[in-house]
Amino acid sequence: MLAAGVSAHSRFEDLPNMDIFKEVIETNLYGYVYPTRYALPHLLKQHGQIVVVSSTSGVLPLPLRTHYSASKAAVNAFFNALKWEHENTLSITIALPPTIKGTNFRNSALTGAVKAVDDQSQSALGLQYVVDVIMRGSDKRFEILFMPESLWMINKIYPFMPWAFNPLIRRAGKL
Repeated sequence: MLAAGVSAHSRFEDLPNMDIFKEVIETNLYGYVYPTRYALPHLLKQHGQIVVVSSTSGVLPLPLRTHYSASKAAVNAFFNALKWEHENTLSITIALPPTIKGTNFRNSALTGAVKAVDDQSQSALGLQYVVDVIMRGSDKRFEILFMPESLWMINKIYPFMPWAFNPLIRRAGKL
């Protein structure tokens, strides 16, 4: 199971320098790529499985999280491409949770004054729920896991009707 993440909350143009953007990309993308590179030969021999904990933000980009959304979109694209390269010898499950309650993730952002809303946010999910969904989905070797499961429609509708999600994006993107 792979999970890596650091965030930065700000408008892209408000970054003091590009080092922060680079750190988010390096942590959030290479934090998955390097372990995969070294484990891949062993996983292929055993017809193994990689479980990737990514983010809904990689599918539905949010304002003030330009850095984070770009990094998680790259993670999703990397593992979807890898899935095709090894479709008969490797199983990949990509989990896409939103904010998870009690993780202090937003308060650890590299930039931006973030309100402590993780536990109060209506869209934040409990850690046990997220773990249960990932365990059930990976046991069944599902390719993608949306959380809550009702968000599967994002993957189908957003590419064709992004404007339909504007109110949701505006609401979720506030700090």
